[in-house]
Amino acid sequence: PRPVTGRVELRKRIARTFYDMSVVYGIIFSDILSDHNNGSSSTTSNQIKAFRQLTVHLQRQLKDEQTYLKLSKLEPPLKGKFPFATYQTLIEKLNNMADLLEGMAYTSRFMDGSWRSRLIQVLDEEKLDYVACLLTIMRQLSATLLAKVPLPPYLISPDDLKEKLSQKLCAVIATHPEQVQNDTYPSYCAYSVASYIFTQELNEAA
Repeated sequence: PRPVTGRVELRKRIARTFYDMSVVYGIIFSDILSDHNNGSSSTTSNQIKAFRQLTVHLQRQLKDEQTYLKLSKLEPPLKGKFPFATYQTLIEKLNNMADLLEGMAYTSRFMDGSWRSRLIQVLDEEKLDYVACLLTIMRQLSATLLAKVPLPPYLISPDDLKEKLSQKLCAVIATHPEQVQNDTYPSYCAYSVASYIFTQELNEAA
């Protein structure tokens, strides 16, 4: 059998990270939409604990990937030059995306009913296109890296959907200027910015 090299393990770990990120993103989105009536989160303490364990596991994976990337310099190029810079950039994007996901989860939980209900309204309108697009991209990246095959020739781009969602989130602020003084208004803005940048980072990683 062929020896397992650090470069192969790095590729598999990155594939797993993309998959886990899709799971985390799906959890955040489903938690926001879990209560349409009063706009408050119905998450239990056990669910919060399990989510924290998943995010910690994600951070550990990223640290392991950085270690494998450094060790790759010590391995001989058996199949050509290793694209070190490409993997380094990809890991940086994954680190940014992981931090943004944690920020989205934190800010969404600390919105009161008024801003949370407005966020629910916008995301509920865009869930079939926007969320499906992001989850598809993350799963495709995971599958192609794991199987070591090229991406499909026509990969969905979330740029148009990203701009559309951003405009809707901003329109809510313009429609309800009386709520700007609300204590959780910064959480709404932070979630909107984090969601926008997360989509941009994912698009660049793809």
